[in-house]
Amino acid sequence: MRLPGGLFNVCVPMDPNHCFRVESTSDFKVWTPLCTVPVNEGSAHYVDPDAPNAPRQFYRLVPVACEPEE
Repeated sequence: MRLPGGLFNVCVPMDPNHCFRVESTSDFKVWTPLCTVPVNEGSAHYVDPDAPNAPRQFYRLVPVACEPEE
């Protein structure tokens, strides 16, 4: 979903205690890792602050192991 100012927001319902790497692409060939997000309160949330500079950007969530908390 596009937010005011062109930011992109994704909020996906997920099971708790999981983490996902957010990746983006403009061509579906080369995927760039953006960050890793944990599932909090039953959803994975991510806002891309660079989205206004990339009008044709696609995203995917890839399951990854969560980093242990210190």
